[in-house]
Amino acid sequence: MKKRRLQLAARIFLASLVCFILLLAYFNHPENDAPASGTESGSVSSDSGNSELESDHSELESDISEDESKIPETESETETPGSSQEPEDKKELSYLEQCELDYVEPPVKRDLEQAFEKIREMSLYYPLLHIVYDNREQYNISLIMALAGNPEMTDFAAGLLTREHVVTGGFRDDEVPEDYPLFLQWDIRWGYMPYGSTGGNMGSSGCGPTCLSMAVFYLTGDRTCTPDVVAKYSEDHGYYIEGAGTAWSLLYDYPTLHGLTSVAVGRSESRFKSELDKGNILICSVREGNFTTGGHFILIYGYDENGFKVNDPKCIYRSRLSWTYQQIKNDIKQTWSIGKP
Repeated sequence: MKKRRLQLAARIFLASLVCFILLLAYFNHPENDAPASGTESGSVSSDSGNSELESDHSELESDISEDESKIPETESETETPGSSQEPEDKKELSYLEQCELDYVEPPVKRDLEQAFEKIREMSLYYPLLHIVYDNREQYNISLIMALAGNPEMTDFAAGLLTREHVVTGGFRDDEVPEDYPLFLQWDIRWGYMPYGSTGGNMGSSGCGPTCLSMAVFYLTGDRTCTPDVVAKYSEDHGYYIEGAGTAWSLLYDYPTLHGLTSVAVGRSESRFKSELDKGNILICSVREGNFTTGGHFILIYGYDENGFKVNDPKCIYRSRLSWTYQQIKNDIKQTWSIGKP
């Protein structure tokens, strides 16, 4: 017990000694010998200290200013590799550009129930198709068949029940400079216009008028010859045949209203190229095959080493492909060459 008390006393003594040495060192430090604030000497010392602080602060501000001068004033001045900044006047996408897909399957013949099932399957990838499938009994059969084979028409088909059906017609300014712009029969500018059989519209049945509109526009630049205008003329003059579609006679007659000629040229590859070399436009009536499961019209506006250049008024994807004569020859029933006199 006595030994423990001696150890405790020694520890207390050592701790007290350390505290005393620390206090002695503190009071003997030069910075703690300065007079109290308020004396002249103290004021000088204070000013001197402030001066040093201000000098250091000034140097710090200078360094910061130099660094800030290297930083762009706005975020828009920063150039990051791979970054894309949207311009204020960003071009609005056309309806065609909004609907275009990277791939559309070849036409497949289906009965009505199979078409409904195909639309249901596609609705997993294209949510708007739920509107079509849930209200499928309200749709024209020809539109259901077309949609089942081409999901590019999704927005148009859904809009049949959700969008106001106003035929605005007209061409956009950015379409005019193009040599051979593609017009879609289901473009919302005219696609909802009634045409053909009961419940039918341009979107489902207007391939003939749309091809004629393209041909006349390419050859004359007439901006009034929109697909809806051609379709109205067709119906007003009895060119639409119930159950068959647009009559072939419209392909002969309508171009003449615009000072153009139209002659049937058959199905020969050499004749096709000869007519195109003259600057003419070809419109083909096609059967079941690469472009349709029934009757349809397509337009040919040129050719190169890869094949013929086609504008299909029902499908953007197929209009972006080149088609060899061997691919399309069995599809073609008749062809009209439309040109200037």
